[in-house]
Amino acid sequence: MKGGPVKRSTRRSKRGDHDLVTSMSTRPWMGVTITSDAAFQVSVNFGATACIIRDHQGSFKVAQANWYDRCLDACTMEALACRNGLMLAREHGKQWVILETDCLELVNLWKKRDSQRSIIDPILKEIEDLWLAFRDFLLFMCIEIVII
Repeated sequence: MKGGPVKRSTRRSKRGDHDLVTSMSTRPWMGVTITSDAAFQVSVNFGATACIIRDHQGSFKVAQANWYDRCLDACTMEALACRNGLMLAREHGKQWVILETDCLELVNLWKKRDSQRSIIDPILKEIEDLWLAFRDFLLFMCIEIVII
């Protein structure tokens, strides 16, 4: 096959009672998408976060990566990655935001943040405070499928 492997991306998430499916070429609105991810090394409790902001057409706008010398666990790092992505979007004056994460545990904690407590509650509260600065905000659980 010419040009190397074909990568097809499908993103699925739940919001309320509706399943939302988007692709790189189709966005729900003319805002930006923040894709966040994290890494965590258990043996030494090091971690890192990264986020990338793309416009409604999928074009790169800005990215950021942060290193943490001490961290609790992978879910905490994923929450910090989401928080850092929202902070970056706010710094660049973005108003309509989709935040994508691949951490199902974080999405479930976000949905139940008013009825249950977790170790990452302070970070979830920061995320909630940050999203109030935007005109519109969606949190997506992403699953990427790569077909080669």
